[in-house]
Amino acid sequence: MRVGKVKLLPYVRPGDPAMGDLIRGLKGTASAVLLSNDGPVVAGADLRSAFFAAEELEETAN
Repeated sequence: MRVGKVKLLPYVRPGDPAMGDLIRGLKGTASAVLLSNDGPVVAGADLRSAFFAAEELEETAN
């Protein structure tokens, strides 16, 4: 799996700058994270690779 192990981030209120701090704290080690009470966030070098990462994450979650 290209996205690797998906880290679950704790819940923070929408718009809270703490979410940015949590994601930056990963230092680029994750291509995908799961936000508690929300859903996945994926990243890629470009839109195409981010799309494929999201598609792969969805397929492996089924």
